Amino acid sequence: MKQLRTGILWSNVAAVVAILFWQWCDQPAMYYIHELNLQLNDNVWIKGFQQLGKAYVPIWLLLLWALLARRPRVALTGLLVLALVAVVVSPLKATIHRHRPHTVLSLQENPDKRVPYYNRCSMPSGDTTTVFALATAVLPYVARPMIPMLFITAGLIASLRVLSLDHFLSDITIGALLGVWIGWLGRRLADKILPTDLSAWEAPWLRYSTAALICIMPMLVGLYERFNPLMAFLKVYGPVLLIVLTALYLNRTFLRPALDNAKT
Repeated sequence: MKQLRTGILWSNVAAVVAILFWQWCDQPAMYYIHELNLQLNDNVWIKGFQQLGKAYVPIWLLLLWALLARRPRVALTGLLVLALVAVVVSPLKATIHRHRPHTVLSLQENPDKRVPYYNRCSMPSGDTTTVFALATAVLPYVARPMIPMLFITAGLIASLRVLSLDHFLSDITIGALLGVWIGWLGRRLADKILPTDLSAWEAPWLRYSTAALICIMPMLVGLYERFNPLMAFLKVYGPVLLIVLTALYLNRTFLRPALDNAKT
């Protein structure tokens, strides 16, 4: 109950900050960033890092984590949270119908320009909601020293959405607020609806199926999406991820806790 009251208090603070940003900071920040002309999308490292906010990349990483660490609850909780994000964020975007910063700037130069739907759904930031929701949802499954890194990563992704003129400051503030609440709710729902014993998920055929899905998922996403965020991420960070996973596997520190609790 104390945690809930604390969460409500900080939610009110975040909501007030978002309103202040909307009224007084969004427009000045947009013009200031536009004058900087950062061209962040030209940097492959930044562009690859930003893809962590796209649902395909977290799904792929969750499946990989579940397979290697033998913790299906992580993947199932994460997938539930991502479903909640889609259910909450998409209707909000369609209802609020706010133009993105780069669209606002282009319309000032050409008021008759046709604006596609994607550029009319700035509020709230879906990427920010996604990363904050997942960071909150996986808290019980990560070591304590990793918790700050989760939220630092989420904050960096949110900041890059503003610096790339895809979102206003108020968009990412509301996105972070929604994400924390959705992650908390998703974790509680997972505890209620997922069985305590998940040993059935250790079946060899299911593990092989998960491994196959991990392998073919980058190609499947490419067939569905014109821009493949998963491939953009793996092209840059795939080798780094492979080195890290190899080191963790050889050291066994990543797998041992999960193997000792294979049914959790």
